[in-house]
Amino acid sequence: MTNSLSIDNLTLQLINKEHLYAPKADAKGLTQIAVSQTIIHATDTLRLISTLMDSEKNVQVKNLYMICEVAYENLVNEFSDASLALAEGDYRSVLFYVGKCDRFVTDCRDVIGKKRAPQLRDQNSQNRVLVQMSLFSGELIV
Repeated sequence: MTNSLSIDNLTLQLINKEHLYAPKADAKGLTQIAVSQTIIHATDTLRLISTLMDSEKNVQVKNLYMICEVAYENLVNEFSDASLALAEGDYRSVLFYVGKCDRFVTDCRDVIGKKRAPQLRDQNSQNRVLVQMSLFSGELIV
């Protein structure tokens, strides 16, 4: 059984076409898209965290942002390793690397709380979805 996902024209337009190599994406292609989008989005989140740290005067809050910075640096590193493993066809390693990453997002979410930095909360939510997408699609290829 092959894991092939047909993509209709509307969906194809909604997905960033530069990441698709054909109108049909198999499970490996879906995993590649999820992993690369996670790296891009997590890198953007790191930039946001850096901006928040630079503008923050309260040392305690700045320290909370530093926890998020370390968490997202770890996430980007693990996903970079996952991307390399995916390119090499080492699908179990992809799951190993990606499987660690949900806690990085939740660590940041937990230290920031509900009242501070709403844009970072939104980024955390989006990153969590991308991490889960990478994990679930990666499980299809193992």
